[in-house]
Amino acid sequence: MASLSIGLSALTVNQHLLDLTGQNIANANTDGYHRQVAELAARYNGGMIGSGVDLTKINRLVNTLVEQAINTSNSASENVSTQLSTMQQIQTLLSPTDGSLNDLLQRFFNQANQLSTQPADGTQRRVFLATASALADGINNLGNSLNSLQDGLADQMGQAVDGANQLIKQIAELNDRIQNLSLQKSDPNDLKDQRDQLISKLSSFINVQTIAEDYGQVGVVAGGVPVVLGNQFSKLEMYTDQNTGAPAFRVAGSTTPLNISDGQLAGLIKMRMQTIPNLHQQLNDLTQQLVRGIDEIHATSIPLTGSFGVLAGQRAATSSTLPLAQAGLTFTPQAGTLYVSVTNNTTGARTLSALNIDPATQSLQDIATALSSVPNLQGLVDTQTQTLRITAKPGFSFDFAGQLPTVPDTATITGTSTAQLAGVYRGAGNDRYSFTVVGNGTVGVTAGLSLEVRDSAGSLLGAFN
Repeated sequence: MASLSIGLSALTVNQHLLDLTGQNIANANTDGYHRQVAELAARYNGGMIGSGVDLTKINRLVNTLVEQAINTSNSASENVSTQLSTMQQIQTLLSPTDGSLNDLLQRFFNQANQLSTQPADGTQRRVFLATASALADGINNLGNSLNSLQDGLADQMGQAVDGANQLIKQIAELNDRIQNLSLQKSDPNDLKDQRDQLISKLSSFINVQTIAEDYGQVGVVAGGVPVVLGNQFSKLEMYTDQNTGAPAFRVAGSTTPLNISDGQLAGLIKMRMQTIPNLHQQLNDLTQQLVRGIDEIHATSIPLTGSFGVLAGQRAATSSTLPLAQAGLTFTPQAGTLYVSVTNNTTGARTLSALNIDPATQSLQDIATALSSVPNLQGLVDTQTQTLRITAKPGFSFDFAGQLPTVPDTATITGTSTAQLAGVYRGAGNDRYSFTVVGNGTVGVTAGLSLEVRDSAGSLLGAFN
């Protein structure tokens, strides 16, 4: 009978081994499955001859270091993939296609160049204004698209947290089942595979580490904080950082933020908190430079109808008494000289006054006072809107084109002849010219006299009879 018992044990164990081999072959391509091997032991009845063979345990072939490396690689891959997906959307917004920002800027500058050659052409002016309006709409639309993309990333963050919480709960539940079966001397290898697969999925959301525990259980650390210990788990939550106003993440009930270095959440955080805000800033910088440049041209230009009788500021200061550099202006003025031309509309006589501007010390009220010191001009501050208003006296007009006076200052000139200047200045900025008479004699009488004109750099612009 003993020999029959030994043979029966051999048949039984080998049947299990065949089943195990079939299981391994059937799941060779199953994601997350680990190959299983049997552990055998000889039966011993206390005598010299054994009683057969027993299958004592079925082990999974698992390399913990490799598993952790796979999870780490999975987190890094998902981080990069998330960033790539967002960057592709940004690339679509910025691609130089018809109607893109690049296209609208080119059209704007082309139309501005054409308008400069025929500024009185009404049709060309309307085309230019339409192009400028399209550019403004394009900039606003791009900004709104970036805002929408940023809001969408915030929604994805919330969805990622929900997905991670579901996995955390399932991992803890499987830990509980694995523990119970282990206590019953069973080998819950399939449940362990399921749990490890869930941990792998969790690593796609956030960087994770695992800790081996008793009875086949595994602890999970996410973002540097334990979220699964045995069959106990903690949920993640997204909140708003009170200091930065940015979304942050922590374990529910804790005040310690997670250290998220990889996974989908890391990619979403970088795109939403760094990449898109940087693009916003670049767009704002471009817009401010564009607006400032147009303002500078516009401020020193003269309408087709002539100089101004009244001008009212559109950009308000936060205070009319604080220095301009501290008054919250959209564009902080630069220190320099403001040239104001005032024209007598009846006689055409024109004067030029130079006002020194220092934003570090002068307020909006100081500027108004300085403008009022110019003959036939008055500067006022609207205390309700904190804006500047400039008004010419009846019969006079003004501009900031830096037009030379019709009668130059002759205080330092000796003689009886009156010098006169005429023409249109086409320089890019204000300049100072010097006039030197070459030769000896009386201007207008002595033959051979000439007048040399040089700019502030000393370069000769021309010599005139």
